[in-house]
This record gives sequence, structure tokens and C-alpha cells, in this order.
Amino acid sequence: MARTTPHSTAHALDHTHPSVAPVLLVTDDAEMVAEVQRCVAGSGIGVEVCPWGPAAASSWPGAVVVLLDTAVAPVVAEAGLRRRPEVHLLCRGAPEADDYRVAVAVGAESVTAVTSGRARVRDLLAERVAPGSPGQVVAVLGGSGGAGASTLVAALAQAAVRRGDAVLVLDCDPVGAGIGRILGADRVSGLGWPDLVASPGRVGPVSLAEAVARVDGIGVLTAPAGDLGAPTVCEVAETARRVHDLVLLDLPRRGADVGDVVARVDRALLMVRPGLTGVAAAARRVETWGWSPSAAPAHRARAGVGVVLRGRGTSAEAVSTALGLPVLARLPDHRAVEEAVDLGLGPLPGRRGAWARAVAGVLESVTGPVVTGRGAAGGAR
Repeated sequence: MARTTPHSTAHALDHTHPSVAPVLLVTDDAEMVAEVQRCVAGSGIGVEVCPWGPAAASSWPGAVVVLLDTAVAPVVAEAGLRRRPEVHLLCRGAPEADDYRVAVAVGAESVTAVTSGRARVRDLLAERVAPGSPGQVVAVLGGSGGAGASTLVAALAQAAVRRGDAVLVLDCDPVGAGIGRILGADRVSGLGWPDLVASPGRVGPVSLAEAVARVDGIGVLTAPAGDLGAPTVCEVAETARRVHDLVLLDLPRRGADVGDVVARVDRALLMVRPGLTGVAAAARRVETWGWSPSAAPAHRARAGVGVVLRGRGTSAEAVSTALGLPVLARLPDHRAVEEAVDLGLGPLPGRRGAWARAVAGVLESVTGPVVTGRGAAGGAR
């Protein structure tokens, strides 16, 4: 395998000053440099490339992550550097027993084949050092049957993608219509909750974004076979927000853990039909979270939960008083929505009209108008 001189290695990958670059790659192998370059392409992650020597030793303590070539790892181990977290060994072929022995000697946390494990390296760097703030997690659930929560989730996803956001929808309702069906993603293969729950290991953010079904730029993790606990839902949402601007949760109305999820997301939207039965059902739903309308100000401050009304009926002020939650918007009933869904266009086929304007208003009220732009193509940084 071809080797490079220290000088040529340092220029094989654009990098920043050691005090700025969060990743230190210690190698003198040009092919390994090229592989890491592929892993960080388009991510904005700064990488300093050094052969083993004084420069690498100087940068060792300050880097967020150290990627260490197994070919130089024995020499690094003999140097007696102070142990530090987030050291990861990279090897060219499948890891062998000697690689694991030197990993123990140098205090490395993992050993990865840089070619076959490229996705694992991307995930590792995306989790530890990818620049930018994490995306927002917004949950939507119905206050009663037929309120249209899944339709709103799909419409918000379409509106967000059109403004340039990277979006992932987590369909957490085992008995709902299915976000995949509403968006037309049911004809696209991809990772679903059953696959994820059955996975023996943790799926990283980049791998998750690449594995889910994707239609018109929207990633969809399809519905589970049964109820999901709050820890599972929140863990996947936290993983997804690392490489998405917006993660939308379509939550079931029932479930012991629904209130726990609502309390842990950035924002939550409760869809309510503003009639007597719809508001009463929504009030009972809120009560199952352990909240009471008498503590309305505390609720508003506690979890960012807002109400979205669907159709005409009871005034927003009366609904807010009954539920102890602010009403953010009223969406009009739109006859063309069901027809658009049946045609595979999703619930927001166009940008114009009262329905589209109302959905855009809800999106801005929970996320703001700023486009963070992690890149809708592929949904990852």
C-alpha cells in the first residue's frame, strides 16, 4: 500500500489549525486520509492530519476525537501519552487480535475497518463533533379520534422540506393510518420501527437517515408493530436530531408513556376538534399526563405544548381555558386534502390557499422561520 511523506499527508485533506479542528487523524497513509475525507465530506467537520510526531502529540489532548491508524498505534502506546477519551483505531482490513491488543494499550474505545466501516466512522463523528445546533423535535398527537394529527404531521413535513429543512418523521402510532401511507412512502422500502427495535446494536444518526424510507426529501420511520416506550422514542428522536433540522413524532393518543414523551420534546401540538365532545376528549387526554387546567401558566412554561384546532366550533379562548393550554392556530377543513392523499401527493400538494398558509403558520410558530439547511438531499449533514 502506498505511503506518503509527512508533508504530502498534511496536504491530502484540508484541515484547520490544531486549536480549531475537532478531529485529529494520526496516520501517514494517504489512502486512510482519503477514506476519512469521504466520511466527513460535506459535513463541515475540521480534521487535522498528522503523522506520528511532536505535532500529533501536541494536538492529542485538545482534539474532541482522535482517529489513530493501527499502523502507528504501537508507537503511540510506547510514547506514554496521558490517557484520554474518544480515541478510536482505524485499520485497513478486518480488525485482528493484534489490533485489539494495541487498542487496549493506547486506551482506544473502538477498532473499525475504515473502508467497510465508513458508515460507523461517519456516525461517530456526526455524534461527537458535527457542527451546528441539533434540530428540533416536535410531537403531534390527537386530542380525540379523527382530529387529523397524522395529516398535520405529514403537512408540516412537506412544508419544512420545501423551505429547505432536512426532515425525519417518526410514526409512533401502531394503530394509525400510517404516515407512510399519507405521504406515499408506503411504496418505498426502508427501515421501520420493527427493524430498529429488533436491531442488537444502536443505530447512529447518519445510518438512520440513510436507511429510512424517503419520499420527496422526507425521511419516514414507518409504524411500529406495538406500543413503544418513551425511552425508545426519545432515544431515536435524540439520535435523529443530530442530522435533521426537524424531527416530527406522530404519537398515539393512548399509551402510558405518551405524557413522558410530550414532556421531553422541544414542542408538542395537540390537535383538537373544537366541538363539545372533541374538547372534552382532549381534556381527558391532558389529564392522563398528570396535568390539570388550574395550573395553566405552569403548563405553558413547562413543555411548550400548544393546541391546534381543526375546523369551526368553540372559540380559541374557551378551548384554551378548558385545556389550560394556548391555542396556536385554527386549521380550516379542506376537502381537497383527502383527495391529494389518495393521489399520493400528500396533504400539502401546493403552497397556496388557506390550508397551506395555515400549515406554514403552525410550522413557523413551533420552529421559527430560519432555515438551518442541513441539506434535504439525503437528510444528513
